[in-house]
Order: sequence, then C-alpha cells, then structure tokens
Amino acid sequence: PVYDAAKHGKTVIIDEANYINPGLISSLNEIFKKAKPGSLLDVPQTGEKIEVQEGFGFILTGNIASGSAAKRYTDRFELDPALRDRIRLIEYNTPPQITEGGVEE
Repeated sequence: PVYDAAKHGKTVIIDEANYINPGLISSLNEIFKKAKPGSLLDVPQTGEKIEVQEGFGFILTGNIASGSAAKRYTDRFELDPALRDRIRLIEYNTPPQITEGGVEE
C-alpha cells in the first residue's frame, strides 16, 4: 500500500504508530527520507523503481503514554530518533467530551 500510494500521490495514514514494533516502523525511514515528488523509490520486493507523485505523504497518529494517560496507553514505544528527524510532530490534547445543549437547539 505504501508504494502504491507513492505511485499515485496518495496519503498513507498509520494509526497508533507508537504501538507498532519499532523495528517495523523504522523500516519506513528510507521512504520518509526520499518521499519528495519526483524522487525514485526502490521497491525491494519487485526490483521496480517508482516515481513519487505530488500529494504523497504520511500521517502518523499515536497516544503518548505519560502522566495520567500512562495507565490507559500501555505497551507504547518511543519513536526512533531517526524517524523523529524525518517527521514533524504535532501534539494535541484530547478534545473535551462534554457538550452543551442538545440536538433540538
């Protein structure tokens, strides 16, 4: 799916990225490094070279296991420093779960 997304300029969403085994997620480091439109990616499984198209990218999501969330989010891994150098981290707090008013209003 990753190489297909690169070939067609699509976005890959990796949910719970810090729950994935670090060895597996770090195997994407080379792709993160070369994921620029016009660059060529080697597909090891086929020997094919594909050109990265405009629009290709990654969105990684995850839950940080710290503070009060540490009890809820167990078995999370720290992201590899090489991976962290290749991505832009944006942290969001959990949005409030309390709503005011009702559907009728």
